[in-house]
Amino acid sequence: MSMYLVAELKIKYGHVEEAVGIVKEIASYMEPQGWKLLATYTPLIGHFCHLYDIWEVPDANAVPNALLTLAGDKGWEDVFTRWSKVCESEHLSVCAKLI
Repeated sequence: MSMYLVAELKIKYGHVEEAVGIVKEIASYMEPQGWKLLATYTPLIGHFCHLYDIWEVPDANAVPNALLTLAGDKGWEDVFTRWSKVCESEHLSVCAKLI
């Protein structure tokens, strides 16, 4: 059964375009971990500083396993540092498709 990670992201004002670029970089690190970025959405109505990423992941352990694997990788640390400067908050949910 496929599992999906839904990331609800609140981006700091004025940094949405930069955040989208960083999401693309994050995807390049996560793909070897079995993650596939299916889509990134932004509201047309609602909070314009929110992004919603939908990832297909191998299982519910995908988040801690990927972070453990990437720990100490200097390129990942650079991406994560830049991400922390543009992302105000994030909520991650691992979900299963119902319908």
